[in-house]
Amino acid sequence: IRFHGMYQQDDRDIRAERAEQKLEPRHAMMLRCRLPGGIITPTQWLAIDKFATDKTIYGSIRLTNRQTFQFHGILKKNVKPTHQMLHEVGLDALATANDVNRNVLCTSNPVESELHQEAYEWAKKLSEHLLPRTRAYAEIWWDKEKVATTDEEPILGETYLPRKFKTTVVIPPHNDVDLHANDLNFVAVAEHG
Repeated sequence: IRFHGMYQQDDRDIRAERAEQKLEPRHAMMLRCRLPGGIITPTQWLAIDKFATDKTIYGSIRLTNRQTFQFHGILKKNVKPTHQMLHEVGLDALATANDVNRNVLCTSNPVESELHQEAYEWAKKLSEHLLPRTRAYAEIWWDKEKVATTDEEPILGETYLPRKFKTTVVIPPHNDVDLHANDLNFVAVAEHG
């Protein structure tokens, strides 16, 4: 499930209390969205905010240091509806956890200049290019037709990465994505201004 952006977690804030009461941990899911460059539309934001409010234990969205967001406290019955809601607004959680390329970071604010917009477009292209080609995500969460395949992943081969992989696109002189803390960095060079 991690390749589909999810982890099972228990609520650490009430862990001791539940143990004292001899209750099992309160388990729920965490789901991380794929959001290259951290850009989201107002319509998408309103949809995820409403979903978090109505369908998660905590009723909130958590922003991450990798320019994306996470839902915490998703109950089992709401896992598939979460993926479907993201799909309906043009988002997904494919390859946002585990040993895959993580959310591609990009220098902030693509509307600042043409160069910023171009850097953001490259972040989106890189994110798409580095995605696993498996159809399993769409088959499971979006009810797409199942297709039997033995195709090997074009980039990853028969196995996934030995560890998570982090990619960035940055425009100097700012290093707002901290290229030294990531694995693969693309530094934009403005040739004409």
